[in-house]
Amino acid sequence: NGVEGVKKATWDKESEKLTVKHHKGEVKMASLHKAVAAVGHNTDQQKAGSEAYASLPACCKYKE
Repeated sequence: NGVEGVKKATWDKESEKLTVKHHKGEVKMASLHKAVAAVGHNTDQQKAGSEAYASLPACCKYKE
């Protein structure tokens, strides 16, 4: 589920923020949002499907 042009992505658990380093001009923000949702996490622009969410490990689930 990688996004071409992304060099690195780091999740900060404390701040609950994802930092993405990428090649400028090579990455469309919509692609990033879709990739995050595809692995089970919501973004402010894209919601994860129930199947993707269900596949998350228990430690990564955020819904009750």
